[in-house]
Amino acid sequence: DGPPNSGCLDSSSSSTDSSHVSKEEFIAYAQTRMEYSDAFVILPEDVWNSFDDDGDDSLDVTEFMVAQTAFDAGKIEGTPWLVYSLQETEYLTGFYVNDESSSSSNDEYLAIALAPNADTTMPNSNSLWQTWYENMTATFSSFSLASPDSSADDDGGPVTLGVTDAPETASAFIPLVARTSANAVQIVFDEDAESTKTSGFDALLSTYFPSTVADQTVRATEQIDDVVHVFEVTDQGNDTPQSEKKYPIKHLGNAGDEIKDNTVVTVSGIVRFPGSRTQDVVCGLPYATINAYKKICSLKGECEYEEATEYTADSLGYFEVSVTPGESILFAASYDTHDLCYAGTSLEDECDEAGVALTLSLSSSTTEDVSAYVELDAIVGGEYMVFYDFTARTVDVGLYAGACGTSYSNYEMLITPANGCGAAVTVSHTDINGWTREDASDLTSNVRYWPYAAMDYYIQLDDAPTLEDMVASSFDNNKQDATCTASGSDILSYFRDRDLLVRTLGFLESESETAQYQFHGMLCALPTISDDSRFSSSNTFASIADGETCIELDSNSAATTLELYHLIGLDQSSLGVSENKYVKLEIFEAHSTDTNTIEYCSTFSSSSNADLSVSIKVTNDVLTEDPCHSTKVAGSECYLDTVDTGTGYVQFGESTATEEESSSTTTDVDSSSTTT
Repeated sequence: DGPPNSGCLDSSSSSTDSSHVSKEEFIAYAQTRMEYSDAFVILPEDVWNSFDDDGDDSLDVTEFMVAQTAFDAGKIEGTPWLVYSLQETEYLTGFYVNDESSSSSNDEYLAIALAPNADTTMPNSNSLWQTWYENMTATFSSFSLASPDSSADDDGGPVTLGVTDAPETASAFIPLVARTSANAVQIVFDEDAESTKTSGFDALLSTYFPSTVADQTVRATEQIDDVVHVFEVTDQGNDTPQSEKKYPIKHLGNAGDEIKDNTVVTVSGIVRFPGSRTQDVVCGLPYATINAYKKICSLKGECEYEEATEYTADSLGYFEVSVTPGESILFAASYDTHDLCYAGTSLEDECDEAGVALTLSLSSSTTEDVSAYVELDAIVGGEYMVFYDFTARTVDVGLYAGACGTSYSNYEMLITPANGCGAAVTVSHTDINGWTREDASDLTSNVRYWPYAAMDYYIQLDDAPTLEDMVASSFDNNKQDATCTASGSDILSYFRDRDLLVRTLGFLESESETAQYQFHGMLCALPTISDDSRFSSSNTFASIADGETCIELDSNSAATTLELYHLIGLDQSSLGVSENKYVKLEIFEAHSTDTNTIEYCSTFSSSSNADLSVSIKVTNDVLTEDPCHSTKVAGSECYLDTVDTGTGYVQFGESTATEEESSSTTTDVDSSSTTT
C-alpha cells in the first residue's frame, strides 16, 4: 500500500536514435514527446529494431526521420505502469493479491507484478530503467512489460511477466501495477516537445487507475521466529541445548529446586523520517545505531545501567532486539551528524526535537549521555518503538548563469530518493526560491535548507529555458558589437553532453551539498581601441577586410573597413594618426536568465568547479620575430588567462593596469574558450 514513487512507460510502437544521437538520447527525446514530464521511458528491443533497418544499433538521418514522422502521427505509444517503493523479501513468502475494491466492474481490470531486484537500489533515471529492463530480458527470456492478460497468476499470486522465479528468491522486489490487456490503455507520444507537460504521478494515477476499480493489495506470509523456552542455561536461540537435573527423592520424602526460565522475547522498532519529508511514505534511516542499556536496581532502589549492547537497524531503518522477559532496558538511537528523537509506540506518533539529554550512570563507574531514548520497564515482548530523524541539511541548488551565482528562471529539477523510498518530485525555480535560506539576513545567499529527508538523492535538471532569442543585437548598447560563440544547442544538451545532467546529493552523511548547474552559454569578446590610455575617445576594434590598403576620406568614395583608428605610427599628413594604441579586451558570458533579461558574467573561476577557466590567445601579423606572430606555433606567453570579474577586462602580461597594450604591433584576439 502507499502512493507510487515513480512511473515508467513501456514504449510499444516505435522509438529512435540517430548516428549522432545515442539510444539514451533518443529515449530522452521520446520523454519530451510524452504528456507526463516525470515518467520514465523504457524502450523494448523489438521496437528499436523496427527502426534500425541496417542493424548498426544507431539510426541514420533517414531512419530517424521515419521515427520522427511516427511520433508526429501519433503512432508511437506506451503502456503506463505504476511503480511503487521497493520492498525487501526477508522473512516473506507466499505472495498473493487481495482485491479490496467495492466495485463490481473491476474484474480483470488491474494486474500487480513483483519484479525481482538484486539489491535495495531503485533505478532512478531513464538509462538505469533501460539497463534494468535489459538485464531482466537477458535473465528471463519471456520477460515483457506488455499489458498482462489477467489480474493475477493462476494460483492467486501476482502476475509473473515471464519471470520464472518466485519473488522471495531475490533480496528485494519492485511492485508494478498496470491495466490488463482487456482494459489496456496506451499513452501516445505525440506531444509537442515544448508544450506544457503534466507533472506529478498522481495525475497519471487518477486518470488511468480510478480508485473505484483500483484497490488491490499484495500480501505475504511473514515467518516469525518461534519462541522456544529454555531453562537454566543461556538462551542461544532455537539451537540452545536444554539442561537436565536429577534429584534423589527418598521414600515418603520430598525434594525440589528452582528452575530458572531464560527464554528471550523480542522488542522492535524503526528509526524513520517524518512523512512530511518523504511524501507520506514510511522511510527509515538505514543502519542507525540502537544501544540497549540494561537497568539494574538494588534492594534500596538505587539503579544503574550496564554497559550498552549495540545493535544496528537494517537498510530500511527497522530493528529487532531479543531480551529476557521482565527486564527493564533503556533504548537509545543515534547516527552520526543526525538529530533524532523518540516519538512513541505507533508509526503515527511524531516528534520534532530531541528530548532533554539524560546522563546514565553505568556499572563501570562511567557515565554516558543519551538524547533520543525510551526506557521499557518489565518487558513482556512485542513492545514497539518509533524514533524520528528530523535532521536539517543545507543545499545550494539551481541553474546559474556561469559562475556568477545569478539564477535562471523557468527551469525544473527532478528529485529522486536514491534508495527508492518516497516519491520522485519535480520542483520549479519558484519552489527552490521558496526554500528557507540558511542565513535569513543574507538575501544574496543561495544556500537553503533542504525540505526533504536527510537521505541520499539524485537530482536532475529536467527542464530549462531555450536559447532561441540569444543574439548579440539584444545585448545592451555597449555590448552589441561583441563577437560571440554559443557553447551548444540548448541548456539540457550542454549538461547531458558533459555527463552532468544527474547529480548525487549525499545527505545521509553530508551536512551540506551543492548541485550548482553552472551553464556556460554564449562566450563573447569585445575589443576596444583608443589613442590615449584614458580611453576618452575609443572605437570598437573591427577587423579589416582582405585587400583593404587605403582609407577613403572622401564621403563620396566607396565604403571601406579600414579606418583611421586602425593606423599606428608617424603621421606627416595631419590626419591624426597616433604613435601608440591602447587596447581593452572585454570577455564575458551572456545569459538570458528571464524574459527580456540578459545577465553578463565575467567570472571564470569557481569553488564548485575546479576545471573552470578561460584562455585568450593573442597573436600579431606585423612583427615576424615576435614569438606570437600568426605564422609561429604559439607558446605559453601568447595566452592570457586573467580576467577582472568586475569589468570583464583581460589583463595583458604582467601589467596591473586592466586594459592597455601599446606599441607598434597590431594586437588581435584570436580565440577564447572556457572549459568545464
